[in-house]
Amino acid sequence: MKHRRAETDGDFYVSPTSDRRQRVKNVRTPFTVVIIFLSILTACSNNTLAVQGWRSPTDEELKSGWRNESDNRYTTVKGDFNGDGVIDEATLLARTDGSGFGIFVRLSRGDRSYEIYSLDEISDPKMISTMGIKKAPPGIYKTVCGKNYIDCQKGEPSEIHIKNEAIEYFKFESAGSLFYWDAASNSFKRIWISD
Repeated sequence: MKHRRAETDGDFYVSPTSDRRQRVKNVRTPFTVVIIFLSILTACSNNTLAVQGWRSPTDEELKSGWRNESDNRYTTVKGDFNGDGVIDEATLLARTDGSGFGIFVRLSRGDRSYEIYSLDEISDPKMISTMGIKKAPPGIYKTVCGKNYIDCQKGEPSEIHIKNEAIEYFKFESAGSLFYWDAASNSFKRIWISD
């Protein structure tokens, strides 16, 4: 049996195994669209939080061995922080001018828009090597005064009930706090959980 190479004849495709001509328009268009869509999707998933004047931490800044326990090196947390059913993202970012670092949240607003929140900034750029974030599940958390590390001040709770996923912000083998969404004030609040 003699084989022929597939050829295009205008808007027709000539099969290599038969003499039949099949009408095909823009054969490559669906494939091209899929590749472009996947490229955009990949680009969005790699860097969903961009803040002017800030950048992702470098490998050098994140080289501490304790970070190996986390796939994202304790720099990113995804969760539904405000309880609207849409995944939000918190990220540690460094200043592009090298003067410090901070934690930012890309929070959904329910109408498919997002708002960026700056939760904390530290002016010592070297401290980024010791700081990390991870997801905290909903639940009841004892505060530092509830653990008797310090005396509770007037109005300071000994424990807090967090209804949605939250962000644990910590210094390796040291102090830690939780950032959680407070629906009543429509903002993030911070509570210290370790000293």
